[in-house]
Amino acid sequence: MIQRVLTPYYYFHQDVDYPEIDASSYAVTEATYGILSPSSGSPAGRDVRGNHSALIREMGSAGIVLLKNLNYSLPIKSGKVIGVFGNDAPDTGTPTVGGGSGSGRNPYIVSPLEAIKARAKTDGSRVVYLTDNDMITDGEFRSIYPWPDIYLVFLKGWVSEGKDRTTLEADWNSTMVVKKVASICSGRTVVITHAGGVNSMPWVDDENITAILAAHYPGQESGNSIVDILWGDVNPSGKLPYAIARRDSD
Repeated sequence: MIQRVLTPYYYFHQDVDYPEIDASSYAVTEATYGILSPSSGSPAGRDVRGNHSALIREMGSAGIVLLKNLNYSLPIKSGKVIGVFGNDAPDTGTPTVGGGSGSGRNPYIVSPLEAIKARAKTDGSRVVYLTDNDMITDGEFRSIYPWPDIYLVFLKGWVSEGKDRTTLEADWNSTMVVKKVASICSGRTVVITHAGGVNSMPWVDDENITAILAAHYPGQESGNSIVDILWGDVNPSGKLPYAIARRDSD
């Protein structure tokens, strides 16, 4: 056992000029468990990111799964009016990682709405959006003008170590959100889900829902990874590591 541990230790020369333990390690642990006091300070930590954002963006796109795409809904063409709906779209509400020991603290988050706005600027498209799920389920679409050419609905489901899921449905009354948006669109609604596992999709056969993407938890470049798929810069080649049943009873 000792030999297996120490062989890579010496092979990678960790016994010579190896960096000290990051000064922020203990502070981050305290902060995670809510015991970090303001008087103790918060070391910034060692910055080892380099150009990792490019890799994170690439891996985020690679993990997105195309579940449905009818009538060439995707990719999005330039010069369109793009509607963005759902509280998963803005940076204050989009999950990039799950909870528990496998979680992490993002240095920043590129939200789907932020990335879609940036892309729209480059190709002459327009963006209208409504990110309050309660207003959507109440049918309050008066702030949307003009009517979009394509409707993007962002849903989310939170998962964490030590907490069992009680439903397969995405959070925040997601089914009603999808149904309300699909009811006002002209047959081109794309649903994008952020979740750590299976989501039920009772709206999958709605004729106005023409495309579905399972984006999972893409990390800090979330919005950019999704935009790369939506606009066709990256081929959606991710595969599901689980089955999605048509009905909960299945």
